[in-house]
Amino acid sequence: MQEHYRDQLWTSSRAIICPTNKTVDAINSKVIMDKFPGQEHMYRSFDSLEEDSHLYPLEYIHTLIPSGVPPHELKLKKGCPIMLMRNFDPYKGHCNGTKYIVVNLHSRIIEAKIASGPYKDNVLFIPRIVIKPSESTFPFQLKRKQFPVRPCFAITANKSQGQTLGKVGICLERPFFSHGAYYVAQSRVGKKSSLKIMADTQFTENVVYPEIL
Repeated sequence: MQEHYRDQLWTSSRAIICPTNKTVDAINSKVIMDKFPGQEHMYRSFDSLEEDSHLYPLEYIHTLIPSGVPPHELKLKKGCPIMLMRNFDPYKGHCNGTKYIVVNLHSRIIEAKIASGPYKDNVLFIPRIVIKPSESTFPFQLKRKQFPVRPCFAITANKSQGQTLGKVGICLERPFFSHGAYYVAQSRVGKKSSLKIMADTQFTENVVYPEIL
Protein backbone atom coordinates (compact mmCIF):
# COMPACT_ATOMS: atom_id res chain seq x y z
CA MET A 1 0.00 0.00 0.00
CA GLN A 2 2.77 2.47 0.93
CA GLU A 3 4.51 1.88 -2.44
CA HIS A 4 1.53 1.63 -4.79
CA TYR A 5 -1.13 3.93 -3.35
CA ARG A 6 -0.61 6.46 -6.18
CA ASP A 7 -1.09 3.75 -8.82
CA GLN A 8 -4.73 4.01 -9.95
CA LEU A 9 -4.73 0.57 -11.61
CA TRP A 10 -3.19 -1.11 -8.56
CA THR A 11 -5.68 0.31 -6.06
CA SER A 12 -8.74 -0.29 -8.25
CA SER A 13 -7.88 -3.85 -9.31
CA ARG A 14 -8.02 -5.49 -5.87
CA ALA A 15 -10.61 -5.82 -3.13
CA ILE A 16 -11.53 -7.70 0.03
CA ILE A 17 -14.96 -9.33 -0.33
CA CYS A 18 -17.03 -9.82 2.82
CA PRO A 19 -20.41 -11.35 3.70
CA THR A 20 -21.79 -8.34 5.60
CA ASN A 21 -21.79 -4.54 5.37
CA LYS A 22 -20.67 -4.38 9.00
CA THR A 23 -17.38 -6.14 8.17
CA VAL A 24 -16.98 -4.06 5.01
CA ASP A 25 -17.28 -0.81 6.98
CA ALA A 26 -14.84 -2.02 9.65
CA ILE A 27 -12.17 -3.00 7.09
CA ASN A 28 -12.58 0.17 5.01
CA SER A 29 -12.30 2.34 8.11
CA LYS A 30 -9.17 0.55 9.31
CA VAL A 31 -7.44 0.72 5.91
CA ILE A 32 -8.16 4.44 5.52
CA MET A 33 -7.09 5.30 9.07
CA ASP A 34 -4.05 3.03 9.40
CA LYS A 35 -2.83 1.95 5.95
CA PHE A 36 -3.63 4.45 3.21
CA PRO A 37 -1.30 7.49 3.23
CA GLY A 38 -2.59 11.05 3.26
CA GLN A 39 -4.78 13.40 5.25
CA GLU A 40 -8.13 12.02 6.33
CA HIS A 41 -11.32 13.98 5.62
CA MET A 42 -14.49 13.23 7.55
CA TYR A 43 -17.91 14.16 6.22
CA ARG A 44 -20.85 13.99 8.64
CA SER A 45 -24.36 13.59 7.29
CA PHE A 46 -27.49 15.61 8.04
CA ASP A 47 -30.06 13.12 9.34
CA SER A 48 -33.78 13.61 9.85
CA LEU A 49 -37.00 11.62 10.17
CA GLU A 50 -40.14 12.27 8.18
CA GLU A 51 -42.29 11.91 11.30
CA ASP A 52 -42.05 11.17 15.04
CA SER A 53 -38.56 12.70 15.15
CA HIS A 54 -39.03 13.55 18.83
CA LEU A 55 -39.24 9.85 19.73
CA TYR A 56 -35.71 8.91 18.66
CA PRO A 57 -32.45 10.54 19.82
CA LEU A 58 -30.33 11.95 17.01
CA GLU A 59 -27.29 10.09 18.40
CA TYR A 60 -29.13 6.82 17.76
CA ILE A 61 -30.15 7.84 14.23
CA HIS A 62 -26.49 8.58 13.40
CA THR A 63 -25.50 4.98 14.23
CA LEU A 64 -27.86 3.48 11.64
CA ILE A 65 -26.44 2.35 8.29
CA PRO A 66 -29.30 0.81 6.28
CA SER A 67 -28.54 -1.05 3.07
CA GLY A 68 -27.86 1.34 0.20
CA VAL A 69 -27.20 4.32 2.48
CA PRO A 70 -23.74 5.79 3.26
CA PRO A 71 -22.68 6.08 6.92
CA HIS A 72 -23.18 9.18 9.04
CA GLU A 73 -19.40 9.60 9.31
CA LEU A 74 -17.80 9.14 5.90
CA LYS A 75 -13.99 8.99 6.05
CA LEU A 76 -12.02 9.48 2.83
CA LYS A 77 -8.53 10.32 1.62
CA LYS A 78 -7.29 11.73 -1.66
CA GLY A 79 -6.38 8.89 -4.04
CA CYS A 80 -8.47 6.21 -2.31
CA PRO A 81 -10.96 4.08 -4.30
CA ILE A 82 -14.66 4.75 -3.76
CA MET A 83 -17.88 3.27 -5.16
CA LEU A 84 -20.84 5.35 -6.34
CA MET A 85 -24.17 4.42 -4.71
CA ARG A 86 -26.58 6.22 -7.07
CA ASN A 87 -27.00 6.76 -10.82
CA PHE A 88 -25.85 10.22 -11.93
CA ASP A 89 -25.14 10.15 -15.68
CA PRO A 90 -25.31 6.62 -17.17
CA TYR A 91 -24.41 7.86 -20.66
CA LYS A 92 -20.98 8.87 -19.33
CA GLY A 93 -20.57 5.80 -17.13
CA HIS A 94 -21.56 7.41 -13.81
CA CYS A 95 -23.76 4.58 -12.48
CA ASN A 96 -24.49 2.86 -9.19
CA GLY A 97 -21.65 0.43 -8.46
CA THR A 98 -18.99 2.23 -10.55
CA LYS A 99 -15.56 2.41 -8.96
CA TYR A 100 -13.75 5.77 -8.77
CA ILE A 101 -10.47 7.24 -7.56
CA VAL A 102 -10.77 10.37 -5.41
CA VAL A 103 -9.09 13.34 -7.11
CA ASN A 104 -9.96 16.12 -4.66
CA LEU A 105 -11.97 16.46 -1.46
CA HIS A 106 -13.80 19.73 -0.86
CA SER A 107 -16.25 20.78 1.83
CA ARG A 108 -19.33 20.57 -0.43
CA ILE A 109 -18.16 18.46 -3.36
CA ILE A 110 -16.04 15.37 -4.07
CA GLU A 111 -14.12 15.26 -7.34
CA ALA A 112 -13.49 11.72 -8.57
CA LYS A 113 -12.62 9.92 -11.80
CA ILE A 114 -13.68 6.49 -13.02
CA ALA A 115 -10.97 3.98 -12.20
CA SER A 116 -11.23 1.50 -15.10
CA GLY A 117 -13.31 0.27 -18.03
CA PRO A 118 -14.57 2.00 -21.19
CA TYR A 119 -15.34 5.23 -19.30
CA LYS A 120 -11.99 5.35 -17.49
CA ASP A 121 -10.85 8.83 -16.33
CA ASN A 122 -14.30 10.42 -16.83
CA VAL A 123 -14.58 12.96 -14.01
CA LEU A 124 -17.63 13.37 -11.77
CA PHE A 125 -18.26 16.13 -9.23
CA ILE A 126 -20.32 14.44 -6.52
CA PRO A 127 -22.61 16.58 -4.31
CA ARG A 128 -24.43 15.67 -1.13
CA ILE A 129 -27.91 14.35 -1.86
CA VAL A 130 -30.85 13.24 0.28
CA ILE A 131 -30.94 9.44 0.44
CA LYS A 132 -33.73 7.24 1.76
CA PRO A 133 -33.35 3.48 2.35
CA SER A 134 -35.09 1.50 -0.39
CA GLU A 135 -36.11 -1.12 2.17
CA SER A 136 -36.39 -0.07 5.78
CA THR A 137 -36.80 -2.37 8.76
CA PHE A 138 -37.29 0.60 11.09
CA PRO A 139 -40.65 1.99 12.27
CA PHE A 140 -39.74 5.36 10.72
CA GLN A 141 -38.53 6.81 7.43
CA LEU A 142 -34.91 7.97 7.63
CA LYS A 143 -33.61 10.76 5.39
CA ARG A 144 -29.83 11.19 5.22
CA LYS A 145 -28.11 13.98 3.31
CA GLN A 146 -24.65 12.67 2.52
CA PHE A 147 -22.26 12.05 -0.36
CA PRO A 148 -23.57 8.88 -2.10
CA VAL A 149 -20.24 7.04 -2.00
CA ARG A 150 -18.42 4.45 0.09
CA PRO A 151 -14.75 3.49 0.26
CA CYS A 152 -14.27 0.21 -1.61
CA PHE A 153 -11.11 -1.42 -0.34
CA ALA A 154 -13.67 -3.94 0.95
CA ILE A 155 -17.04 -4.68 -0.68
CA THR A 156 -19.87 -7.17 -0.33
CA ALA A 157 -20.31 -10.06 -2.77
CA ASN A 158 -23.38 -8.36 -4.24
CA LYS A 159 -21.43 -5.20 -5.04
CA SER A 160 -18.62 -7.24 -6.61
CA GLN A 161 -20.90 -8.76 -9.26
CA GLY A 162 -19.78 -7.88 -12.78
CA GLN A 163 -16.30 -6.77 -11.70
CA THR A 164 -13.08 -8.34 -12.97
CA LEU A 165 -10.29 -7.91 -10.41
CA GLY A 166 -6.59 -8.68 -10.34
CA LYS A 167 -6.39 -9.69 -6.67
CA VAL A 168 -9.17 -10.74 -4.29
CA GLY A 169 -9.23 -11.57 -0.60
CA ILE A 170 -12.32 -13.21 0.89
CA CYS A 171 -12.92 -12.46 4.56
CA LEU A 172 -14.97 -15.30 6.08
CA GLU A 173 -15.53 -14.07 9.60
CA ARG A 174 -18.90 -15.74 9.08
CA PRO A 175 -20.31 -17.80 6.18
CA PHE A 176 -22.04 -16.15 3.26
CA PHE A 177 -25.77 -16.35 3.82
CA SER A 178 -26.86 -17.10 0.24
CA HIS A 179 -25.95 -20.00 -2.00
CA GLY A 180 -24.36 -18.08 -4.87
CA ALA A 181 -22.52 -15.32 -2.98
CA TYR A 182 -19.42 -17.39 -2.20
CA TYR A 183 -19.08 -18.43 -5.84
CA VAL A 184 -19.53 -14.84 -6.99
CA ALA A 185 -16.69 -13.77 -4.69
CA GLN A 186 -14.34 -16.51 -5.91
CA SER A 187 -15.05 -15.87 -9.59
CA ARG A 188 -13.93 -12.22 -9.54
CA VAL A 189 -10.41 -13.40 -10.50
CA GLY A 190 -9.33 -15.70 -13.29
CA LYS A 191 -6.66 -17.76 -11.53
CA LYS A 192 -6.31 -19.44 -8.16
CA SER A 193 -3.04 -17.71 -7.29
CA SER A 194 -4.84 -14.33 -7.26
CA LEU A 195 -7.30 -15.46 -4.58
CA LYS A 196 -6.70 -15.50 -0.81
CA ILE A 197 -9.25 -16.67 1.77
CA MET A 198 -9.17 -15.86 5.47
CA ALA A 199 -11.34 -18.01 7.76
CA ASP A 200 -11.33 -18.89 11.44
CA THR A 201 -11.58 -22.54 10.42
CA GLN A 202 -10.63 -24.27 7.18
CA PHE A 203 -14.28 -24.86 6.29
CA THR A 204 -17.27 -22.75 5.30
CA GLU A 205 -20.92 -23.67 4.95
CA ASN A 206 -22.48 -24.15 1.51
CA VAL A 207 -25.89 -22.61 2.13
CA VAL A 208 -28.55 -24.77 0.46
CA TYR A 209 -32.24 -25.09 1.34
CA PRO A 210 -33.26 -28.72 0.54
CA GLU A 211 -36.93 -27.77 0.82
CA ILE A 212 -36.66 -25.79 -2.42
CA LEU A 213 -35.19 -28.79 -4.23
